Amino acid sequence: MKNRIAWMIASVALILTMGTKPVAAEQVVLTFEGLKSGEAVDNYYAGGKGSQGTGPGPNYGITFTGPVVDGQNDAVAYIPSKPFPNDPSPPTVLLLASEFSTIPPGQPISAYMNVSPGFSGFLGLYYAAIDSDASVQIYSGINGTGTLLASMKLPFTSATTGIFDPNEIDVSFSGVARSAVFSGGNQEAAFDDIRLTTPEPASPVLLLIGGGCALVYRRFQREGRRNAPGVS
Repeated sequence: MKNRIAWMIASVALILTMGTKPVAAEQVVLTFEGLKSGEAVDNYYAGGKGSQGTGPGPNYGITFTGPVVDGQNDAVAYIPSKPFPNDPSPPTVLLLASEFSTIPPGQPISAYMNVSPGFSGFLGLYYAAIDSDASVQIYSGINGTGTLLASMKLPFTSATTGIFDPNEIDVSFSGVARSAVFSGGNQEAAFDDIRLTTPEPASPVLLLIGGGCALVYRRFQREGRRNAPGVS
């Protein structure tokens, strides 16, 4: 009888433990609306605040840091005096620009987007590259570390006017990524509607129930071994 109960508990624990793995995917779209113009995004999309206190924002586990060269966070929200043409969700965009940076003119400016739960399959975005090409690289580790999973050059779209490419750019890759590096070749590039898919974990209640069943099962095993013939 005890063996039957133990196996029943083990089966329930196995089913519930399987539920602790990612069981669904959550699609996230970052529009940067609600942030102030010139405010570093910082932890806004990780349930925290931007550099000027806006927030808390939604908790997607996503932070923006950088740029790569001088260590300052120049990945800022920006609201132009007139919305950029073709911007899919005006007026606010993510901007990499020399006016918010200490990098000498003429050098590329970059910023990291770190995604703590990871993302997979693709990274979608809209962009405007002013005067010079921009680019995006996707890595398996945070802060542009680990394996380079994908890289794409983003040809310049306009001279000084900030016209967005009207089509969403999808950067496909295999594996799980935890960061993307956005770069503007001439210190001015804008991004909007950054779209990605993150794993959505099972309910914490399932974690507790599954763990409890596993503990009970191990206790039955120990008692069974102690009560076995020849075991004192």
